[in-house]
Amino acid sequence: VPQDGAERIEGVHGQWGAMAVCAHPSEEKYVTAGLDGHVRVWEIGRERKGIDRKLDVGLLCCCFSGDGLEVAVGSDNGRVWILLAANLSRIAEFHSSGLSAITAVSFAPDGSAVAIGGLSSKRGLTRAGVKIEALSQRRKGAHDGGGGWSEMKGL
Repeated sequence: VPQDGAERIEGVHGQWGAMAVCAHPSEEKYVTAGLDGHVRVWEIGRERKGIDRKLDVGLLCCCFSGDGLEVAVGSDNGRVWILLAANLSRIAEFHSSGLSAITAVSFAPDGSAVAIGGLSSKRGLTRAGVKIEALSQRRKGAHDGGGGWSEMKGL
């Protein structure tokens, strides 16, 4: 039984559960990501999810942008998606050639870059790495269907 007003939601991400959760910076919402491939935006105080999108890989991390307009998710195969928070439609997607699994993702405060962290396997050794991807022309038309996010280069 949750204590201190905590909310418990059962069956959020199938048998594996949620791998990541992040609170919205200004609204009573949060985003979850799971190995079942689902990214979901929830409203605090509601038992049902608000928005749900299924991607074709397991998801290990997620975060909102500083203003809450975008969500970034990282996967178990080295891919990162930038999604519009309002409906989880895809804004951008890229693959990190140096990381086999993305285990952490975070927007710069002004949204000009996404930092990703993860694991790579070279010569039988697993190591952690962090890379920064610049997001040029951020938001220029991106939220009105104008496509404003420039094509992202793979890391």
